Amino acid sequence: MKVNLGCNAPWYEMNISSADDQVSPCCYYAGPKDPWSNDLNSLNDYWNSANMQHVRKINSGSEVSLTGGCEGCYFFGKSQAHRGEAATYFPSFLAPFDGLSSEQRQNWLAAIDDYQNGRTQVKSTPLRFYINFGFACNLSCTMCHQVPRRHDLPRQVNADALLKWKPYLKAAIDITVIGGEPFALKEAIKFIAAIIDDPEFEAVQLSICTNGTLLHRHMDLLAKKRKLALAVSLDTIGHEFEQIRVGADWKQIERNILDFQALGKQLDYPWQVQAPCMLMKTNVPRLVEFGEWCITNNVQPGFYDFINAAGIEKTHEAENLLVYPELVDQIPEWERYFVLAIDRLRNSQWTPAAEQLNVLYTTIRSNKEKAIEARVRSETEARIRSEIEASVRDEFEAKSISQHPASMKQSIKQVTPPPIWEMLRRMKRASKSIFGSPSGNGSAMH
Repeated sequence: MKVNLGCNAPWYEMNISSADDQVSPCCYYAGPKDPWSNDLNSLNDYWNSANMQHVRKINSGSEVSLTGGCEGCYFFGKSQAHRGEAATYFPSFLAPFDGLSSEQRQNWLAAIDDYQNGRTQVKSTPLRFYINFGFACNLSCTMCHQVPRRHDLPRQVNADALLKWKPYLKAAIDITVIGGEPFALKEAIKFIAAIIDDPEFEAVQLSICTNGTLLHRHMDLLAKKRKLALAVSLDTIGHEFEQIRVGADWKQIERNILDFQALGKQLDYPWQVQAPCMLMKTNVPRLVEFGEWCITNNVQPGFYDFINAAGIEKTHEAENLLVYPELVDQIPEWERYFVLAIDRLRNSQWTPAAEQLNVLYTTIRSNKEKAIEARVRSETEARIRSEIEASVRDEFEAKSISQHPASMKQSIKQVTPPPIWEMLRRMKRASKSIFGSPSGNGSAMH
């Protein structure tokens, strides 16, 4: 299989994670990755490494094997479905927008040229830096794969080391900071402050992925950054939110989001707020209310599947509706919640979110039907097998008794307790003396 102009991620993003000590083209890539070091290497050592060039080969048409990284990825599959068109990992990749600095525009055009020509060793630098500063967090969310690993992976990306790449950071369109919780990571806070306070980063959008619990402590800092976006991990609202996001207070989170939006409006800044939602059994009953909350407050929702990882297997089995569709049987009127939420979102400003949720809904229904068919088929096969075995056994026993009565009599005697066997023998003799032998020509009664 070949891909001509497949997923654009390896020409677009550098994904850095200090806790895992790795660098990759995106957070979905499952192949070999380069080790990250706070003893800073040159950008080119990572951006044009053998591993990064291999990912570009997969997506440029010169590599036919998908094994080792991109196989099974949603975005890679989408690029296949579109017969080589750019995957939607970054849908605006081929159309630079306005409001760019000269460094950004020049870098973006170079990235497009590298991508369209299928270059594996590129002259452009990342259009987005996606930086996971560490796993430390003030919450212990039920489905978070980082929770079981936090104690053993306390490392953080060093802000000072990363800021030495300033010329490349300035040429990026977006710098995304994630954790853990960025506002619970001292290196992340230091980096965020450096980007915000430096006027040379004015044209670069700063995106912060946060749980929203500590926003109220940093409003004065955030107010200095015009191009700013927040992705607040909600999953749902109210009591169910607090069940999933252990340690969080929904009222505080809601107030922080609304205060952030009010501040942006007051400053006349184009601030954006997104609310990613991992679909789980716990949040299905609140899908409609979650959608309506997002519509009312102009918060962009997004729906995605459960991410499984070592350490959260129990939660995965109890919450993942796509892998375990029978879980919906524990949710009365579960389809009603999906249908109403999808309808509300389709008739709002968040139509793409409606389609995301619809894909998940139809997948659950399909998987449930397949599971029922598989169970019925298994039960039918087991019943037929049992009937055949019983028929064969009965036929064998009947044949054995007719052909080997003596041996059958001996087998019965072996499993019958001696006192009972002796009693049966005496009863048989008594029967013969009264009624005669059943094999005789007459009867004692005649």
